[in-house]
Amino acid sequence: MLFLYTNADCLPNKLHELKHLIVHLETSPDIISLTEIKHKHKWEMNSAELIIDGYQMFTNDLEANNRGILVYVKEHLSCKQIYIGNNFGEYVLLQLDVNNNQKLNIATIYRSPNSSHENNTKMSSLINDICKKHGNTFILGDVNLPHIDWKTWNTTGSLECNLWIHCEKISYINILILRRVQEEHLSLIC
Repeated sequence: MLFLYTNADCLPNKLHELKHLIVHLETSPDIISLTEIKHKHKWEMNSAELIIDGYQMFTNDLEANNRGILVYVKEHLSCKQIYIGNNFGEYVLLQLDVNNNQKLNIATIYRSPNSSHENNTKMSSLINDICKKHGNTFILGDVNLPHIDWKTWNTTGSLECNLWIHCEKISYINILILRRVQEEHLSLIC
């Protein structure tokens, strides 16, 4: 299964580029997870304008005051969106049926760099709940925690970074750092 993740930082401006990329890749991705699809200050787009042929589309609440998450899944894959009773709104959780009725949970998460302590606690709780789901779990996203040394799991001591490290230890999440992006921010696949 091939995954593509990016922080889009306003998808409508880049949708043509994304469609072009999909067509010209040797193998098109099975799952495309995008965070920050909305403009920071306004959202005046019909979600139907975001459809990509050959893909199912799943989003969090795009009308809410958030940056928006969108996940495309190839049409032939059996998939459903799962909602967890948690007030952390910046996530999309999907459950795919894979080989021999096995389940694969795919979560895409976005945490604002200006997130409150309360919101960080909700995110931590959400990740713990996701990791308790039946089946294997794959977490992608942008958690905006540049003060964690991802090689050593040390932090400068900020509450948010300590909360993430604590959550990782409880949930047994192994993090693979894909690439460094500007100003030491990281794109993660967990």
